[in-house]
Amino acid sequence: MKKQRRTFLVLLLLFTLFLSIPVFAEGNEKADFGWISILPPLVAIVLAFVTEQVL
Repeated sequence: MKKQRRTFLVLLLLFTLFLSIPVFAEGNEKADFGWISILPPLVAIVLAFVTEQVL
């Protein structure tokens, strides 16, 4: 149980860090999310397996 909680907290921390990247970006460049756009589905899949809420 503690391992699952630790895994969840690590994933939550990483997700939060990835969301904060655009906030600290400088300049007037056009936003190019690229590979970051795949992150939300991957987080959802990992969380589904961690919480055992899969079909």
